[in-house]
Formats: sequence, structure tokens, C-alpha cells
Amino acid sequence: MRSHGGLHETTVPFIVNRPLVDDVTSRLAAGELRNFDLFHVLCNGTRDP
Repeated sequence: MRSHGGLHETTVPFIVNRPLVDDVTSRLAAGELRNFDLFHVLCNGTRDP
């Protein structure tokens, strides 16, 4: 999804079907994760269910 405006213009859901590690959970709650963090979260930020 692309936008022609600023960061405030579009909200994109961040959906993962595995439990997240505590660091990622706190960063997500604080609003610190961006769309380019998805690859890192999928590779390193999940736990086995």
C-alpha cells in the first residue's frame, strides 16, 4: 500500500499469527514499529505457540 502524503495519512494493520516476544510487544504498544519492521518481527520477534 502506498501513499502520496505523510505518515499520518494511512494506517496499515500489523497482523501476525504467532505470539510476539516481549520487546516487540512493548515497541508495538508504544507505536514504535513501522512497516519496514515487519520482516524483522517475522524472522526474530515471534515465539512458538
